[in-house]
Formats: sequence, C-alpha cells, structure tokens
Amino acid sequence: FEKLWREVLTFYDWRPKKIRIPGEENDFTAIYQGLHILGEVRWFDEPMNGGKMREFLGKLDPRPQTIGLFISHSGFDEGAWSVVRRAVNSKTVVLFDRKKIEDVLVDHVDPGAIFDEGLRNAYDYIFEQHP
Repeated sequence: FEKLWREVLTFYDWRPKKIRIPGEENDFTAIYQGLHILGEVRWFDEPMNGGKMREFLGKLDPRPQTIGLFISHSGFDEGAWSVVRRAVNSKTVVLFDRKKIEDVLVDHVDPGAIFDEGLRNAYDYIFEQHP
C-alpha cells in the first residue's frame, strides 16, 4: 500500500521518496506545489486513533515548514481528528480516509485537489467557532 501511494504520487509529479532516518520509520516525503510533505500510509483493521496521530505529530516536530499527509484505509476516529485539529497552530496534517483513497485510486481524482481541500479545511478550522 505504501509503495502504491509512492507510485500514484510519482504519476502526479509529487516526487515522493522513501527516506530512512535512524530510529524513525517514514513512508515517504514529497514535494507538492513547493510544500514539503511527510507522508504516512496505513492499512489497519481499526481506524487510526489519537495516539497514532500524536506519534505522527512527533515525526513532524523537528521538520520546519513540513505538512503531514496521513493516508489510512481504515479512516480516523474522533480522537485522531481532535489531536490533529488541536495541533494545527504548530503542525498541519491532512487526512485521507477510505473515501478519499477511493477517489484517487478508483475514480482517478488528482490527489492534489483532495490535498488542497484538506489543507484548506485544516487552516479554516482555526477560525471557525467551536462550542
């Protein structure tokens, strides 16, 4: 699944590459419209939770001006969404769930369009009113 996503992103000219850093597993980095992306790809039985998102945010911490892209076939639970939203002032993560994955892989939607919308939603969330 990880290799498939690197191939898809290569097709769309994101120039992904697998990087190895001692003590850390990274699925890929990519460049999209001048943005540095750190990507994580998962195909698990259960949705990703807040703990998985905190682990991913930890990988983003030492990378200035890097946006996270987390692709999860099993989706994300409310805890995951909550962690990502709370962190948006310091680190931004775009989430691709099963629907977005199918849009790209089945319906051939450009992942850039989906990423752009996710990025906008992440940044707009800062300014929305929340109870």
